[in-house]
Amino acid sequence: MTVALNLANQGFDVNLVEKEAELGGNLLGIHKLFPINKDAEDLITPVIRQVKEHNKIRTYLSAKVKEVTGFIGNYDVTLDHEGEEIKLKAGTIIVATGAEEFKPTGQYGYGEMTGVLTQLELEKQIKNGKVNGQNVVMINCVGARIPERPYCTRNKECCPHQGKQPGCKCVDSTS
Repeated sequence: MTVALNLANQGFDVNLVEKEAELGGNLLGIHKLFPINKDAEDLITPVIRQVKEHNKIRTYLSAKVKEVTGFIGNYDVTLDHEGEEIKLKAGTIIVATGAEEFKPTGQYGYGEMTGVLTQLELEKQIKNGKVNGQNVVMINCVGARIPERPYCTRNKECCPHQGKQPGCKCVDSTS
């Protein structure tokens, strides 16, 4: 959304294609942002409003790119937008893949025990005031560092984010 706003503010027409029904992505479910301790919603809501109100940005929610043909400077893009096929012309395509939460079904009781949650699920409970329990143990890097997912943020994202919750004990699952 920031790129769309920057381009639109420079006078370019922008078509923003979002597969979800609303803008904002994972930030919509996060309670507080580390290290500034501000509500994520307070930061993302004004950006969403600017995108929606900008006269140079056309937003397609619940849309998927079906086909892209052409070449640099002259692309034809076909969208499936709520069952309707829409054709767009584009000179440049910027792909922002976002992130998808890993659901560790079958590991550490996830999917079998109600108290075993992902970080984003915990964030949503905190945000909605529905946290049950008094002790929280965080297990980092679940499902990471295996051949299919050999990556880790190396303490840049996950570890500090989890440590922001008072009283949390973080455990690296690879230790």
